Amino acid sequence: MAIPDSTFFGPENISFGQLRQTSDPLEKIGLLKKRLDSFFISQIDALDKRSPFVVAIMSCIAIETLGTIFFDKGKDNGQSYRFNLVLAKIDQKFSRPLTKEFKENYKKQWPEKVKLEASTRGDLLYSYLRNTMIHGYYAQAFYLNDEEGFTWKEKEGYFIINPHWFWVKVKNIYGLIIDEATNPKKQSAYKVNALKYLEDIGK
Repeated sequence: MAIPDSTFFGPENISFGQLRQTSDPLEKIGLLKKRLDSFFISQIDALDKRSPFVVAIMSCIAIETLGTIFFDKGKDNGQSYRFNLVLAKIDQKFSRPLTKEFKENYKKQWPEKVKLEASTRGDLLYSYLRNTMIHGYYAQAFYLNDEEGFTWKEKEGYFIINPHWFWVKVKNIYGLIIDEATNPKKQSAYKVNALKYLEDIGK
């Protein structure tokens, strides 16, 4: 069943009906930008510095959202694939494989776990920060430190990450992506994928 035309899509009373009636690609992307800026970025910003656990969760959701909208789903059609593409733009070190030493230390930390279900740092963040925080409001092998100036660090079998730093990096990536997608002189993959996304949710 299609989303009703009267349903809000964005601020300024922008509706799904208006989205469907807009034929110009750049105007469509412009409506998407208004939606993301107002209903997404600004609302998470309001939580930053006050709710580190919530900001950590919302940063993961933001990464997944950017992946869903602006990145091709890839051959495996999995959410984690696009999540890791965005995560690598935040810091390429997240793409690196977990070392043998890290895996051994992880087993010492979590001896009841039969198998570590992650091969890279990004996989670990997706499975043991994103998933466990959303589904159980706890983190496994990824812990938070909101000390000013701290970013993230690998320890003996786990990682520590600053949720505020994490969110700022996500916002920066969003800024770069949306600037490219709204550039009238550039036909980027971000623009193509965003228009496909808008077409899909507007059906």
